[in-house]
Amino acid sequence: MNNFFYNALRVNIDFYYITNNILKRELAAQTKNIVYQTFSSAVGCNDPISTPVVDPDLDPQDADIQYESKEALLDKIITSDAIISFEYSNRLDFVDLKRLDKIIIKDKSGHLIAEKRFNYEYFQSLIDLPAPSDPTEDKTKRLKLLSYQECDRDGKCTTTSFEYYEQNKMTQRLSYATDHWGYFNNKTNNKGFPNVPIKYQDTSTNTPVKAFASDLGTGIIQIADKNVNPDYVQTFSLKSITYPEGGKNEFIYEPNTASSLLYRPDEEHYFLAKNNIIKRDFFFSVTGSVTGEDINYGIPPNSSINNTKIFIKEIDLTNYNKQLNLKITRSSTFKASTFSNYLDSSYLYAEMSVFYYENGVKKYWIVDSPMNVQTVINFNQYNNSNIPLQKVYVEIKHTYWGGLGSGNISNYMYFYSQVSFNWEENNPNLSDDPIIYAGGIRIKEIKQYDNGQYKYSTKYIYKKAENPQFSSGVLFNIPMYTKNKRIGKVDEISCYSGGHRTYKIAKNAIELSTRPVIAGMRTQGRTIGYTNVEVIKTDINNP
Repeated sequence: MNNFFYNALRVNIDFYYITNNILKRELAAQTKNIVYQTFSSAVGCNDPISTPVVDPDLDPQDADIQYESKEALLDKIITSDAIISFEYSNRLDFVDLKRLDKIIIKDKSGHLIAEKRFNYEYFQSLIDLPAPSDPTEDKTKRLKLLSYQECDRDGKCTTTSFEYYEQNKMTQRLSYATDHWGYFNNKTNNKGFPNVPIKYQDTSTNTPVKAFASDLGTGIIQIADKNVNPDYVQTFSLKSITYPEGGKNEFIYEPNTASSLLYRPDEEHYFLAKNNIIKRDFFFSVTGSVTGEDINYGIPPNSSINNTKIFIKEIDLTNYNKQLNLKITRSSTFKASTFSNYLDSSYLYAEMSVFYYENGVKKYWIVDSPMNVQTVINFNQYNNSNIPLQKVYVEIKHTYWGGLGSGNISNYMYFYSQVSFNWEENNPNLSDDPIIYAGGIRIKEIKQYDNGQYKYSTKYIYKKAENPQFSSGVLFNIPMYTKNKRIGKVDEISCYSGGHRTYKIAKNAIELSTRPVIAGMRTQGRTIGYTNVEVIKTDINNP
């Protein structure tokens, strides 16, 4: 019991509590350490009796922590003239949590004065299988408040009801289907790490190399899509409130956006998608067929040299922004195994090259890359220094030395060789100040109704006063997924001659996490603010 005495009114108020036992589970951090520099040394005698096992464990697996805790739930408030009681029931989404069902107010004689009732239902959630599990949770349910009732001593009640955006279903609480800010983005089977800037070690030179996480390859790391999905970010948000008198407020949302960052890091803001980017595409395809010993093409080659036919197409990369991305995808079915069971692979194959001209001199950027398997090459600000920002020429070469006819799989076979480029350019019609999604939602409009009839609405426009092309949002904090750390180990081995030899190793690494820390909580938890909001009132006659 806690006691509160307010001297000015000579009021004594007592608070009584009940204890609820809770089983809590803290999930272990899901991280990966990426080494970018190694230091080692050895001192002592020169004849150790065994080889040291000195390499530190880069990714020790921490276990989830489960423990029991207690929470205090308010049971009664007793004043000089009233008793306020609180009634709870078990929640269905968590086995050990309670929900508040009623607040009952009686006088000291036990007569009812008023009663407050809370009526609930549950959102139905989708199961995202890769997500971690909490044994205290029913992953298919999320608690929602349907209505609130105020009832008098005669049992007459007035009701305030709530509706939610439920046209889409959300995955369970611990799902990986979330954006950088933790809001639902509908990207299921999304377990992995964000594609953030990292450093890794060039083992040939023992030097750090800047890259993105995706450059490590899917064999080392799985990449997750943490981008904001504006079509899903409002899922399960409050849609409307209907009041006892028949009035209704309907809330219409839109994603938060910003055009400024209060604290701009050197690299970590890369993931904030910029709306002033133009995406460009290029596709070059050479098709044809083999009939017996004859090869037929859908387009004529630009040239033929000995047994090689060469097809060329121009692409203009002048406006490619090297701070952004470029992807090349190549593949071909023009290979020996497509046509014959007996033809050697060196007798029929396709290659891709890319060349350009510098002061009239032909230079190759990419030379004779095999096309027999689909290959994707991703370029970004860390590995694109050799991309020529000018017109370049994609060259597809088909080489055939004979052998078709005998052993052909079929009398007629279709083939193709294709190359695609996808890259990003700055939009010349916009300045460098981008509009970016900034996590979560904001009010776009509040519509007000009276007994089902629309009356008026309030609209909110978040634009810069000096330039309405851009959002007035200022992003205070951004999610951070990486931190620098040093991992080390010391191993001591006995020697044949007596004494010991001590081995030391230290590794500088980037620790990459699946879930971010919101950096710079100087803003008391607020991640975005707006410098200018225009408010427009409308009604049925002036929409």
